[in-house]
Amino acid sequence: MTSIARIAFVLLVLVHWFDAYSDRLRGCAIAANDDVAKATEHKPSNLVTLPALDKNRWMVVLCSLGGDDEHEERLSEAVEQVLSAAGPVFGVEPEHVRVLLSSKQMIKAIPGSKACNRESMNALAKELEGLSNERSQHLFFVLGHSHLDGRRCQFNIEGPDIDQDEYAKLFGGLPCKEQVHWIGVPASGYWIKPLTGSNQIIITATEADLEITATEMPYALGALLAGLAEYAKLEDIDGDGQLTLLDLYLSVSIEVHQRFVTQDYLPTEHSQLDDNGDGRGGELQAAYLPKKDGEAPVTKTPRRLLDGDRSRGFLLGWVRAEN
Repeated sequence: MTSIARIAFVLLVLVHWFDAYSDRLRGCAIAANDDVAKATEHKPSNLVTLPALDKNRWMVVLCSLGGDDEHEERLSEAVEQVLSAAGPVFGVEPEHVRVLLSSKQMIKAIPGSKACNRESMNALAKELEGLSNERSQHLFFVLGHSHLDGRRCQFNIEGPDIDQDEYAKLFGGLPCKEQVHWIGVPASGYWIKPLTGSNQIIITATEADLEITATEMPYALGALLAGLAEYAKLEDIDGDGQLTLLDLYLSVSIEVHQRFVTQDYLPTEHSQLDDNGDGRGGELQAAYLPKKDGEAPVTKTPRRLLDGDRSRGFLLGWVRAEN
């Protein structure tokens, strides 16, 4: 074999060895990043989301009495699902989460929770007043059962109930940059007027009307945040390139609507959003609801809305895909 042939042979061996070694490196990299790939598989690369935990955000979950065993079990699951999204979706640090529950069984089942009654709600309001400042953002989730007494929507807690005006006096005037009040109870449309303001985002399960039956919103919200919803998922619904509170509201509203229509039930709740301070909620979801069962929403393009602009500026994180 000539010198040139020997050199060519050595080079050929080296090329084959390098290719094989590169394949091994690629295989190791794929294996090492498999969990990351699974975690990010539903996150579009061009979607603007919450970058990290925000030290200025606070999250409060208030839950009513459960009623019968079935509703108590469903409510417990919904509360746990909402709480599991505190960090990844809402960007709230664990020490900034407060949970008040009206059921003793639910308190036993959910670590870190306390009784939900007038005394504990007063104490929580005073605590938040001392901890908050002009940069704070508060997220309140009021979930479960209520009843209508005239025009008073009574939230069914341990001991004497609390209505929308009393709740607004407790929490609506806290020092903050912004507040979100997600009221997922029957007749919750009555909570909009006392809470409305220039820095307030109010979301209710129903209109201010005789929509007084048990609401699907708490369960749809929990399922969607857990990535388990049947008809919707948390994504850029309005097509503005961001994942925001408005997208969450629209996604939950679509999920609730489809739960009714796919079973041929007349919807008994129409969610509302008010974030422009006029004290009137709007059904922003109407333009995004599927035309028929299973069809895509009517529109996917950004729209200028009377309500919705403040919510569109409230960035969220994303829901991890279920394996």
